[in-house]
Amino acid sequence: MKKKDPICLDAVIIGGGPAGSSAALTLLNQTAFKVGVIESTDYDNFRIGESVSPSFLSLLRYLKIENEFSSEMQIPSYGIESSWGSSSLLSRNFFFTGQGNGWNLDRTRFDKMLADEVSKRNGVIFTKTRVTKTQRSDNGWNLTIQNINGSTNQIHSNFVIDASGKSASFARGLGARWKILDNLVAVASVYEIFETYEEQIQTLLESTPNGWWYSTLVPNQQRIVVFLTDSDIVKEFNFQKIEQWNDAIKKTNHIKKTLKNSNLIKNPNIFPAYSQIIQSTNNSLWIPAGDTLASFDPLSSIGIGHAIVSGIEAARIVFDTLKYDGTLARDYFKKEYSIFEQYLKNRFHFYNFENRWRENPFWQRRQTQVKPIFFQNFWQ
Repeated sequence: MKKKDPICLDAVIIGGGPAGSSAALTLLNQTAFKVGVIESTDYDNFRIGESVSPSFLSLLRYLKIENEFSSEMQIPSYGIESSWGSSSLLSRNFFFTGQGNGWNLDRTRFDKMLADEVSKRNGVIFTKTRVTKTQRSDNGWNLTIQNINGSTNQIHSNFVIDASGKSASFARGLGARWKILDNLVAVASVYEIFETYEEQIQTLLESTPNGWWYSTLVPNQQRIVVFLTDSDIVKEFNFQKIEQWNDAIKKTNHIKKTLKNSNLIKNPNIFPAYSQIIQSTNNSLWIPAGDTLASFDPLSSIGIGHAIVSGIEAARIVFDTLKYDGTLARDYFKKEYSIFEQYLKNRFHFYNFENRWRENPFWQRRQTQVKPIFFQNFWQ
């Protein structure tokens, strides 16, 4: 049998979430590069990280996908109500920011839309596919990829963007390391809502002795309810089990009220939600983006926006490296560490505002401010 010729690309992006697709769209919109995206799913899996701020629309305009941001994949979000530091609710309406409303996304549809736009703009999407072998060449990378059916292909790419999320499948194989700051996880479920009340429109946050909750409406008359806690606490209390999950919701003051006239349609699933930032690597002709670069506590509300911005900037580094002198990479990491340092300060401030359960393990673990001494010598 004749050996298949490798697929030759200027850039391969591993991971087809918001960071990866944004990197691909940036390159396809602004260069003549041949771009491929390797995605392990078929965009049919449950995804969380659904809330975006009013400034989100400017990113969609940059990617030239504003018109594709349809009502099927989003509903307006007008603000946040929080029970944090006390049992009473404090409301923050986006109207008073002067930027308009935010949005709550159907993440599966939104991510699929991004991938479809990559295909429409002549990018190559490999779905249900993983990288099984990586080899550095004189002018880039030789990758072996395999789809779910077992068939393989060879790809030669001049540059790789690792946007594979916290798994960081490509970067870990190259010896990259991360500073991981906690063991936060998100336990998430979905409810069908039969009647929406006025007080249920805004996203609701509520702190409790073992962590904190949020509940928010998403398209198709559904509501996502998420509990953020540490992995050992989930194991101790079995919050992912239906009986324990329902019991925990009943003990909340406000979250339970958002589920009036509702029906559970997706059982609790556990997702990693820990904070981390890439710390060291000694390879070139690749760059991390999205959660592979850094990930943040959902309390910060910067997840999707950060992923898209990092994807855009990673694409610029690809162009700068392949066409010019490649000096943008150091600025990219310098900026990221500045963002992360500010995030650590904000994280400490917000968690320490809640002092009702300071002796409980979840809250006690967040009472000490992290000093970013690990920022030194981050890129060699």
